[in-house]
Amino acid sequence: MRQLTRETGVAELSQTVLDGGSTMIDPSTLEDVAAATSSMLAQLIQPLIDYPDQCSVDIVQRGDSATFVIQVAPDDMDKFIGRNLRTGRSLQVLAGAVGMRAQRKFSLTFRENTDSAGT
Repeated sequence: MRQLTRETGVAELSQTVLDGGSTMIDPSTLEDVAAATSSMLAQLIQPLIDYPDQCSVDIVQRGDSATFVIQVAPDDMDKFIGRNLRTGRSLQVLAGAVGMRAQRKFSLTFRENTDSAGT
């Protein structure tokens, strides 16, 4: 089993997901796995949007599950979600795969960041 920490990088987390099922993530570290996943999601989203400084990924944990609340500027929402929700679904699949490896359920919620305007 691989132990993930808050400092785990996107490459290492991605390799854990893509290694064909031979590596499980230590399920006792939900907070660290969720923090690493949150960081990975932010790093994947920020290059896709015009206002990366308004991107945030918050974690809501309940029992053995975690929901990642992704907020982007209102002007970035369409670009972020993607055509036919492809980008959003892809991120959901990736987060779900990380959760599966940690024997947890991970899901995503998308919201507009209403604290500041995009333009």
